[in-house]
Amino acid sequence: MKQTLALAISLFAAASFAQLPPARQEQIAGKRIEVNALKVKATTISKAIRKLSAETDVTSSDDALKLLKQYVDELGEVRDRLKQVEDQLGEMQGLKKSVESTRADVTKLKSTQIGGLVQFQYQSTDKKGASTFDAFRLRRTRLIVQHQVDPRISAKIQEELTSGTNTEQAFLKDAVVTFDMTPHEPLGIYKLYAGQFNLPLGFELEQSDFDRQLPERSIYNQTYNLGERSRGVNFRTTMPSGLIAQLGLWNSLSTEDPEQVNLAAGTGNRLAVTGGLRQVAPKYSIGVSGLVGQRPSYTSTAGDPTTTSPETDRRLLYVDGELKNVVPRLNFRGEVVFGHDRIPNAVGAPSRDGKNLRGFQLLSSYNFNAMNELTIRWDQLDPDTDTGGNAVNGVGLAYRYRLNPDANLTLSQEVYTDESRAALGQTRYELTTLRLNVKF
Repeated sequence: MKQTLALAISLFAAASFAQLPPARQEQIAGKRIEVNALKVKATTISKAIRKLSAETDVTSSDDALKLLKQYVDELGEVRDRLKQVEDQLGEMQGLKKSVESTRADVTKLKSTQIGGLVQFQYQSTDKKGASTFDAFRLRRTRLIVQHQVDPRISAKIQEELTSGTNTEQAFLKDAVVTFDMTPHEPLGIYKLYAGQFNLPLGFELEQSDFDRQLPERSIYNQTYNLGERSRGVNFRTTMPSGLIAQLGLWNSLSTEDPEQVNLAAGTGNRLAVTGGLRQVAPKYSIGVSGLVGQRPSYTSTAGDPTTTSPETDRRLLYVDGELKNVVPRLNFRGEVVFGHDRIPNAVGAPSRDGKNLRGFQLLSSYNFNAMNELTIRWDQLDPDTDTGGNAVNGVGLAYRYRLNPDANLTLSQEVYTDESRAALGQTRYELTTLRLNVKF
């Protein structure tokens, strides 16, 4: 769609005027020269008439009267021609202004890009209490608008159109302004981001939904950073050596956190700080990042102290790494998170305090060729490392077929073991997903 829009804009610009071809420029210049020449000629004739009238009695000289009549007729012809040429030049100059205005409009159109993402899937699971059983659904339908205000300032808005139980609700995903502070790119790239956008923690939270090999993000990221986004400011620098550094200030909870989603932003006036370093090279990358802040107290029923979860420290430390082409077409990636937080819950309770936590994921992917990829992932979350019987393990196998750079088909089978579901009589369940991803 982007290529089609660009082509349409280019054709429109060419049809409008084709940027004033040289022949038209020469015509305008020629008309201006002729106008100046006619004005000079009219002035010369007028001077000749005045001189003749001053030096000769035209009423008694037939020759003088004849010459005067010749001057007047010639002056009339010059003025008629001058008016005609000035009218033509005015039309040409008006067209030029119109073309310049059209060109400015075309430039503005080119600076705005419209795109999006559609994820249509079939999913089946034997998990008790799951909201979806053997059903088709629109997992994501995103509309993305990006605008380049000037070479340094850009803005992006991303709207999710299929949210909610029956995927019929819309809500804001991204609203971010980027300021490029880079005076000289060879010395590094310095950017400041402000608004609502992805938290810069680990590798997975900033990974796009289109590029991810498994259908959903890891268990620990879905638990503690649901929605992947928060609101704040973040400074990022990328050096020519491949070193990336970040520092940010945010609202303490993600936008879709169960304890945040139905409340005004900045619950409890609590902020969080993020920071991170990453070294990127052709065959590997390694990064460390973290978040430090407070999870505010949360009351699910106003005025009822029995539904209040206490305030707790929120600390998350991510360490991740990637090895590319360990053997040809085989890649490995892993991430581990340590920290302290409570599992967010829309129902508050005094017993819901903070716990020490640990999570990880290990991925291995093999590209048979440019179109076929097989990935296996093992991820785990232990939300309370000081006690047993609450860890969640997931093993998933996914095959992805790339129809083209903007479309792929993913088939995955995942098996989860959740020790905390023992009271439900089911600790093991499976999830099968067939998903079509298309971006435009």
